[in-house]
Amino acid sequence: MLHIANFARNSISVMRDLKTHRYIQELILDHNHITEITGISELVFLKYFSISHNKLKTTRGLTENMPIEILNLSHNELVESSQLPQLTRLLIVNVAHNKLRSLEDFGKCRMLQKLDVSFNRIKDLHHVDALTKLRDLSSLNLAQCPITRIPYYRFRILVRTQQVVKLDGFPASIKERIKAKVIHGDDIQARTDIFDCHLKGLDKFVNYLPPLEYALTNSERQLSSPTLKPAKITKADSCKNVAKLQASKAILMYANYVCLCMIVTETFTRDTLNDLPKRYPMLFGKSGRRKPSRRSNGSIVSRKPILVQPDASQ
Repeated sequence: MLHIANFARNSISVMRDLKTHRYIQELILDHNHITEITGISELVFLKYFSISHNKLKTTRGLTENMPIEILNLSHNELVESSQLPQLTRLLIVNVAHNKLRSLEDFGKCRMLQKLDVSFNRIKDLHHVDALTKLRDLSSLNLAQCPITRIPYYRFRILVRTQQVVKLDGFPASIKERIKAKVIHGDDIQARTDIFDCHLKGLDKFVNYLPPLEYALTNSERQLSSPTLKPAKITKADSCKNVAKLQASKAILMYANYVCLCMIVTETFTRDTLNDLPKRYPMLFGKSGRRKPSRRSNGSIVSRKPILVQPDASQ
C-alpha cells in the first residue's frame, strides 16, 4: 500500500485521480504547474498535503471533512480560502506568498495551531479579530503584509491574539504580551463606545489609534498638525465666521483628546458647522449673520472695543 507519494518537480499541470491509492497519508506536489486541486476527495487517510509553488487561484477541491492536518499552499496565486473551514482537523496551514486579503476563513478552523500568511495582502486590524477565538493558535506569521506598517503593529496583534506565543517568527515574551495588554487593551472598548455614540451607522470601528499614553505625551504635536487646522477667517468683522472658527476649534480639540481625530471626517466637521445657524438663530438671525444691537433711540451700538487709558499718576 502506498502511504507517501512525492510528485514534486514533474511539470504536472493536471492532477490525476488518486482514488485507487486511497491509503496515501502524505501527498507532495510542489513545484509543478497545477491550476486546480482535483482527484483527492477519496483520500480518507491523507494527513499531509503540500502543493506549494504552483498556480492555484482557489482552494476548490479540498472537500468536506478531509482528514488533512498539515496543509502547504504557499507560493501560489490564491485570492480566496473558502474551502479551508471544511477541513475540521487542520493544525498547521502555510499560505505564504499568495494574494489573500482576509483571515475570516482561518478563524473558522477551530483546531488551528500554526498559521503562516506572510507576504499576502492583509492590511486591516479587524481581519486579525477573526483569530481571537482560536484557543490553540500559538504561532502567527504576518510578515511583509501591509498590516505590519501600522504603528505599534506588534502590540496591537498580541492584544487581539493573546494565545499567540510566536509572532512573525519571533517569540512573544510574557513581558511583551503584558505590555500590549496594558497600553492597548483597556482603551479599545472606550474608543469603540465613543465611535458608536457619535458616528453610529458608519463603517465598523477599527482601533488604529495609538495608545493613550502616547496620545497624551504627543498632544501638542497632534494639535499643531497642518491637517487639523481650521480654515483661516477672511472677514474679521463677521460674527458668523468667528463663531465658525471657535466651533471648528472645539471640534478639533474634542477629536484630539477624546477620539484622536481618527474618527472625525471632513463631512462631519462641515455638517456640524453648517448646522450652527439652525441651532443658534438668535446669534445668526435669518440671514445667517448676527443682528446688530440697537439703543432705545434706534441707533446702532458700536462694536469697537473700549480702550481704557492708563492713569498718568501711576
